[in-house]
Amino acid sequence: MQFIKHQHDENMDWIKDLSRFEQVDRSTADFIQTATGTRIPFDDNAEVINMCKAWENSMNQAKNDGISQGIGQGKVDAVLNVAKKFSLSIEEAMDAVGIQKSEWDTYTPMIRQRMNANTLS
Repeated sequence: MQFIKHQHDENMDWIKDLSRFEQVDRSTADFIQTATGTRIPFDDNAEVINMCKAWENSMNQAKNDGISQGIGQGKVDAVLNVAKKFSLSIEEAMDAVGIQKSEWDTYTPMIRQRMNANTLS
């Protein structure tokens, strides 16, 4: 129940010193995921789950996802600024800011979406 109570806490240090969460049976771990609406990654075949480690892995993944999203947004912003300032095409601007051609298919739709949103506002 402590997982449910603390699921929205910014600081999850409360779990680190609670050894009882190091060996949680599978049904309890599944219940925690269902009750909290979170997806805590753990081995699907495991009967006993170290929820401390699983929660830490989940938080690290969320942090890394946020960093990646921020980097991607920064690249989109840079492309839009360079394209506008120097009257370049999207491709020329992506090249100018150093986005690898292998990433162009990833960033082009995001850039076009932002351009369309800016046109509408």
